[in-house]
Amino acid sequence: MAYDIGLKPWEFWRLTPAELDAMVEAAHRREEREAYRMAWIACHIYRAAFQAFGGKKGARVAAKITPEKLLGLKPRKRPEMESDMTTDGAE
Repeated sequence: MAYDIGLKPWEFWRLTPAELDAMVEAAHRREEREAYRMAWIACHIYRAAFQAFGGKKGARVAAKITPEKLLGLKPRKRPEMESDMTTDGAE
């Protein structure tokens, strides 16, 4: 485990349990972000292929593919930017 998070043996033995736990949690979050990044890329490749070769039906199928679905996660709520983009600040 220590080698997985980039620690040398002497560094590992100098850590407190709380420090080690924090480092393991940080490594876990990094791995989750990397998996999400890869799923995001795969999602866009998948969408492009379906839209290019699947016609209208392929486009409908491709629109439903998300990184969350590929990873088996709950759907994320996306920030609503539509209201920001439609107003020019003057009301």
